[in-house]
Amino acid sequence: MLTSPIHIALVAAEEWAGGVMYTHNLAKALSMLSSDQRPHITLLYERDAKSFGALKNIVNTSVAYQPMFVQRRNRFESLLANHGWRLSQWVLGERSFRLAMAARRVGAVITFPVFGAAHRLVPGPVAWIPDFQHRGMPHLFSPAEIRGRDRRFAAILKHPQQQVIFSSQHAQNDAKYYFGHIAAQQHLLRFATVPEPNWADDPASIVAKYQLPARYLIVCNQFWAHKGHATLFEALYQLAQVGQPIHLVCTGPTQDYRNPTYFPSLQAKLREWGIESLVHMVGMIPRYDQIMLMRGASAIMQPSVFEGWSTVLEDARALGQRVIATDFPVHLEQDVPGALYFRAGDVADCVCAIRQHFDTEPAWQCQRAAFNPDMHHQRLLAFARAFMAIAVESQEAGTKKRD
Repeated sequence: MLTSPIHIALVAAEEWAGGVMYTHNLAKALSMLSSDQRPHITLLYERDAKSFGALKNIVNTSVAYQPMFVQRRNRFESLLANHGWRLSQWVLGERSFRLAMAARRVGAVITFPVFGAAHRLVPGPVAWIPDFQHRGMPHLFSPAEIRGRDRRFAAILKHPQQQVIFSSQHAQNDAKYYFGHIAAQQHLLRFATVPEPNWADDPASIVAKYQLPARYLIVCNQFWAHKGHATLFEALYQLAQVGQPIHLVCTGPTQDYRNPTYFPSLQAKLREWGIESLVHMVGMIPRYDQIMLMRGASAIMQPSVFEGWSTVLEDARALGQRVIATDFPVHLEQDVPGALYFRAGDVADCVCAIRQHFDTEPAWQCQRAAFNPDMHHQRLLAFARAFMAIAVESQEAGTKKRD
């Protein structure tokens, strides 16, 4: 029991869709705690963080931390501002500096999540390392990006007074494998999805809105090469070849700045195989629509070959839905009830898993009907309490450091 609420600065970052969802779910889970356990939360967002608008009704306060150079009245001042921005980024870590000033101004004692140089500036820094994808899949990153991540992670992991959260046991193991002895104080926090009440709605109207068939699979990944669409599409082609056409719905952005030809190449393959009518690309759609399509699906696919902690799998758990996922260690660690697995990148094994799902679907639907939302509610409370235990430990460590 807390004698007074811990003041946590929750940092909003829009650059990464998964991070946005993690922030939403953490704030919602913390709001479920009883009043004597619940922290005081200030949401720190940069400029106009539209993705976090819904959280403003959940957190206690919201504060925007603006760039130092925002007033630009003429060409000369604009040029000066641009150079000032670069200089402050280089000398101070401008974004980290602004974040630190905002966190201190509101009186926060814990700041989460913290990346990079900010851990030396903000009050009560709790760092977060979701994964080491840049080491596991270095071909997806430039040499400069790899060096930058290594530098930031090493600064966190080698600091004996730093608190750091890993999203999975797999990520924690990777930290030791890639960086050797970890001096930082380590914590494992497995994120969970907090469902909205309207997630229990009948999905029929949303399915009709997108003109989808009654029976389909769904994949909710951005179109990046490691997300596994190519394997899944070829599996659908092989099934169609033997008279088992299966419809697939794809949500998510189609652009990959690292590989701009990837999505067009997938589209070309679908046309070549003659199965473009089976694959329904709906792109970026409202979150409610996405959830309804996931709810209405026969199963949710997760063909990715690398994840930090799959939000898709946690959404499926919250919905009581079945997932068909690769055997990537994090997916196995998440252990969603009723899940089926196939070897990552193995088309034939993906075909077998899809067939297994449809062969066992009647039995699975009976199991799904017994889904108990109360059990998931308890999981969410455990998630929130685990984070609070980390926050309390971090606060106590900070007090000892000052003493």
